[in-house]
Amino acid sequence: MNIGILKIINEKLPDSIKIVLGPIIRFSLIKNPVFKRQIDELNKADMWDAKKVAISQLEHLKSILQFAYENSKYYKEIFDLVDFNPYSLVDFNDIKKIPILTREILEKRYDDLIVPNVTNYYQVTTGGTAGKPIKLLLEKDSIFKERAFVYHFWAKAGYDYKHSRLATFRGVKFNNEISKYNPLYNEMMFNPFILNDNNVKEYVKKIDSFGATFLYGYPSAISNFCRLLSKNNLTLNRKIEAVFLISENIYENQVKIIEDTIKCKIYSFYGHTERAVFAEQKENGYSFNPVYGVVELSNENNGKVICTGFLNRKMPLIRYELDDYAHLIEGGIYNIHGHHDQDVLIGKNDERIAIAAINFHCDTLKNIAAYQFVQKEKGKLNFNVQADSKLSDAELNDIKEALTLKVGNTFDCKIMQVDEMELTKRGKFKMIIQELEI
Repeated sequence: MNIGILKIINEKLPDSIKIVLGPIIRFSLIKNPVFKRQIDELNKADMWDAKKVAISQLEHLKSILQFAYENSKYYKEIFDLVDFNPYSLVDFNDIKKIPILTREILEKRYDDLIVPNVTNYYQVTTGGTAGKPIKLLLEKDSIFKERAFVYHFWAKAGYDYKHSRLATFRGVKFNNEISKYNPLYNEMMFNPFILNDNNVKEYVKKIDSFGATFLYGYPSAISNFCRLLSKNNLTLNRKIEAVFLISENIYENQVKIIEDTIKCKIYSFYGHTERAVFAEQKENGYSFNPVYGVVELSNENNGKVICTGFLNRKMPLIRYELDDYAHLIEGGIYNIHGHHDQDVLIGKNDERIAIAAINFHCDTLKNIAAYQFVQKEKGKLNFNVQADSKLSDAELNDIKEALTLKVGNTFDCKIMQVDEMELTKRGKFKMIIQELEI
């Protein structure tokens, strides 16, 4: 089944119909040949020694470099400019000759980075720390490859992609409902925006009814769920085998409340919408997966992450600079920090909503240069937008509708066009300007 059709089914059909079609939809993922080839490679790589891993990684790197040179106008131009020959690559250090690809260059040379003859693709946007959405194109096969990496990592916690069920806490369009069924990933998705003391029992009932044995989502949302469980003396009927955290920095107080309440291990991986890097949590840090791509750390910029991904051939990202930083702890284990700001917004009923839950991935903000959330009162939110020209009332209303779809009735929202974003005293941009005492 076409992945585009699957996404429409997930978004448009009621849960009652999706439950009936669930097995068919799920099999379209786990029986997909791209998914199966990728997970087979990962399972084999687990058995390889360091030398064989490095040889395989170098071969993948050669392949993506040669492909980009032959099919992308940008890389042909850049490689020739610096006299880089992708066919004579013998060492990972050889790619340091290639100029770094920044988000500014990606935006400026967007059309030249595209590979025209890869026709099965889709567009995504990702929020940058400068508050400006970045758009790029992803090969549709990367969806199946990415999911293979996720399931391979989760398997270390006992997750079985053929049978296990997830209760997920992350931001999607819920239309102010508590939950939404996603058969593609065999998960019941729960609305983090409206979770509070008054409805937490309903969340528990739905998780128990669905039969989830793993929790997955934003640290702020899952720790808030655990806080409400503890506060209201509630427990889940089934034992939760593991909690998988995504999209935000993780803090000790969140880990403590989750572990104290759920009493299981917590796992997390590091990745991006751009699908150029994937790191798996180890005991005291993260390890970059060499099957996914090549990672470098900038010496000039305090360990900034620079990555070359293997999954996406529609718009290859080679030596792509992220807004994150990594520092070696020991033996290939790194501390990673950066792109997800942990500041939260406070809803009308004391809901705690992190920025990752309302990061925009739509065309509504395509004419917006930057945006920022400002909160001065509980349950009230100013959404400041910056654009090159004056926005019409209709455009501002569209933005308000898109924001309301994300947050429902949790906030009263006001949209304001401003000349510039607020900065910290040190001149840094923050996605959330929070003036409440939290």
